[in-house]
Amino acid sequence: MSEHTDGPWVESPEVSDAIIAVNGDRPLSGSEVSDYGGQVVCESVEQKNKAIIQAAPDLYEALKAVEWLESPAFDIGMCPCCGAEKEFGHAPGCLLGNALRKAEGGGE
Repeated sequence: MSEHTDGPWVESPEVSDAIIAVNGDRPLSGSEVSDYGGQVVCESVEQKNKAIIQAAPDLYEALKAVEWLESPAFDIGMCPCCGAEKEFGHAPGCLLGNALRKAEGGGE
């Protein structure tokens, strides 16, 4: 699995087109913090893309939380999107499975 910088990710108070982590997984010190206000996640971000980038860590955690819901009838984990059982993995084309695979560095 690909590791990502811990959230929250927010708009930099110092650089208008940057998204920063204010509680990242490495110490917040040095020129990056003084210049941007936190650990830089990305920069040159258009206004229309800022909200979804800032929400990415929360969206990832939400998807992981519902990835394999327990089925009361069968006592097995099932994907709420494709209906596949956990032991077999997501069905091809499953939106939830594909999104998680992409977020974890597994590509399309």
